[in-house]
Amino acid sequence: MTAISKKENLKQSHLDYILLALSKTTDLDKIKSNFQSFFETGIKGELLLELSRDYIDTIKQMRNSLPFQERVTDIDIASPEQQLRFLSELRKECMEERVVNVTRSGEPIYKVDLPTAARCIELANRVLVNEKTLELKRRELEEMGRIDNPPALGGPSTDVQAGPVIQIVHRKTAKEALE
Repeated sequence: MTAISKKENLKQSHLDYILLALSKTTDLDKIKSNFQSFFETGIKGELLLELSRDYIDTIKQMRNSLPFQERVTDIDIASPEQQLRFLSELRKECMEERVVNVTRSGEPIYKVDLPTAARCIELANRVLVNEKTLELKRRELEEMGRIDNPPALGGPSTDVQAGPVIQIVHRKTAKEALE
C-alpha cells in the first residue's frame, strides 16, 4: 500500500478529514493510523506537518468552534477524572522515602523530602479546591437560572423579592480633585 506524500494527491474529503483531525488532536501517529483505517491508504507525516502549517488559521477556527467536551476527549491530561487520579498519585508518591545521601560505608540514607512533599500537597490541594469552587459556582449559576426563569404553568412559583440595593460611589481624593 502506498502512502499519499503530496498535497496535490489529496482529495477534498482527505483534506477535510485531516483538518478536522488536526483540530481535535496533535498526535500525528494517531491521525495517520485513523486516516489509514478510514480511507484504506496511508499518509506521510511530512504531509501532515505541511498541512498543519499551511492551514493553521482554519485549524484554529475549527478548534474554537468545537464544544469543550469534544476538544478534550483525546487529551488525557484535560480529563477531570484523570487530573484527580494524577493528584492522588502525586500525594502518595511525594510522601515516599527516597535516597537523599549515602554514608561512607555505602549505605543509603532514606528520607522524605518534606519541602518538596509540602509543595506537591499544596499544589494538589489548590487544584482540588479550585475544582470544588468551580463546581459550586456552576451549581449557583444553575440555581440562579432556575430562579430567573418563570415557572411552568401549574408548577410552584418562586417569588424572589429584591433586597436593599447598595451603591458604591468612588470618591475622589483631594489630590485627584486638583488634577
